[in-house]
Amino acid sequence: MTYKAFKIFFIFVLLLSLKMQRAFGSHLVGAEMSYRYLGDTVIGGNVFGEYQIRLNVFFDCLNGNSSAILNDQQAGFAVWGDSGLLVAGDSTMADTERILSVQYDSSCIVTPPSVCVLKRSFTFKTLLSSALSTALITYQRTGITINVSNIMDPVGVGITIPIYLTHSTLTLV
Repeated sequence: MTYKAFKIFFIFVLLLSLKMQRAFGSHLVGAEMSYRYLGDTVIGGNVFGEYQIRLNVFFDCLNGNSSAILNDQQAGFAVWGDSGLLVAGDSTMADTERILSVQYDSSCIVTPPSVCVLKRSFTFKTLLSSALSTALITYQRTGITINVSNIMDPVGVGITIPIYLTHSTLTLV
């Protein structure tokens, strides 16, 4: 990522954080993001691929900051094109949420005695020009749960969930 792209990204994240209410961390367990190609759309003679982005965010609903979990009803996304240029930014409200049953049948994973994981899902659509050679779609958030044992300062760090699309995935048809 170039210095100019980093500055644009930093300003975008800063502006997005000013829009949100202050909430302390300790509530994120993890996240996953996927995409689905929906087909092409022609606008003004230019071909755009339409994509549906699905984000699932997992919260620690037992030990996490309850006001932070409540305030995370909205997710912000950034779409970066060639050379790290910001193509689009959007946010969406949660579609669904449910509490997951967390049980493992493995000697490699030790489940703490009291676990509560809330799964909150977000969906949005975006148009990407078929002229792009790459695209990067990101979701970022701070505040990993305090129960993560392999991070020295989990409250002071966050997560970035990326999806990389290359020219071959941008031009599926």
